[in-house]
Parts: sequence; structure tokens; C-alpha cells
Amino acid sequence: MSPTTSQRPLYALWDESIILNTIRYLGSFVGLISNFFLIFLVFYSKSLRKSQYTWYMILLSFADILIAFGHFIRTTYMINASSKGILLYSRLICVWINTPMGMGFTATRIAVLAIAADRCYMVINPLKYKWKANLKLILIVFTIQIISIAADTFTKVYGGDNITPITMCSMGAASAPMSSWFGQFYSNSCLALLFFDFN
Repeated sequence: MSPTTSQRPLYALWDESIILNTIRYLGSFVGLISNFFLIFLVFYSKSLRKSQYTWYMILLSFADILIAFGHFIRTTYMINASSKGILLYSRLICVWINTPMGMGFTATRIAVLAIAADRCYMVINPLKYKWKANLKLILIVFTIQIISIAADTFTKVYGGDNITPITMCSMGAASAPMSSWFGQFYSNSCLALLFFDFN
């Protein structure tokens, strides 16, 4: 997109600032290292691999890695666009740049729900609680993560305005209208299930 001479909004200038992008790079680095280290520990330790809770933490780490990787991609794009004087962005490009982060946020909710349900069941029925890993249940949770990611990504891409440029390359600004409906339904469903787990 060609640069515009209009005054830039403060939020857009802050989004492109060196300070914020440095913090993003640092956060991405810490997120990737810490989560890959956790995965390494689980696969290295035989005792950790036996625990159901540990595998839910692995699913949460999977989501966190997507978020950290997404932050790295978006930060790199913002620095590159800013250095070239790009001030208006294509909606579709911004959707795909921000998609890994969105995938991570979507997968996080499912992993947190699984962890909450596991901990709740352990407290309510400590004698019946089976701490050993149930591969079938883990695969079900992972499948729900993948399906949720696919549905969320589809609603953000499909039906959006691909002609009008946007001034902020964020998923909120770039998402199609359908995504807000799906986001509300998905978030409220996760919240309801979370309360259901504890009642």
C-alpha cells in the first residue's frame, strides 16, 4: 500500500515504536524458549509423561508457542513495514500475519478448560481420580483445539472487505464481521463450561 500523508493516530505510532517492538521480540523469545523447555522436560522425564495433567500443560505450551511465534512474525512485519514507510495495510495480509497469534489464543482456552476440569475432578473425587495419562482423552482435547482453530481462522478470513485498507495491522482491525459473532459464542461457551466444571 502507498504511504499516506494524513496524521497518524497515537495508537498506530505506538504500535510501530522501537520500544514496543523490542518488548515483543523479548516476549516472543522468552515464550518460545520456556515452552520448548517444558516440552523437552516432559519428553525427557518418564515420570512426567505418565501424568494426565502434564499432557494438558503440553497442550497449553503448544498454544503458547503459537502466540510467541505469532508475536515474532507480526513484530518483524511491523518493523519492515515501518522502515519502508507503509502506513496503510491490506486487510487480508494482516489477517494472515496475525493468524498464528489468534490460533494460539483459541487453543489456550481449550487447554485451560481441560486443566480446570482435571483439577476440579481431582478435588471433588480424589479417590476416583486417575492421574495416569489417558491418551484417548488427550487426543480428544487436541482435536477440539484444532477444530476450534480452523473455525476461528475461517470466520476471520471469510467475508471481509479486501479492498479498503486499514491503518492498524491487528487481528481486531482485520477480522471479518463473522468473527465477532463466532468470538462471542466461543468465549461465552468456554466461560459457561468453566463454571460448569466448578459447579
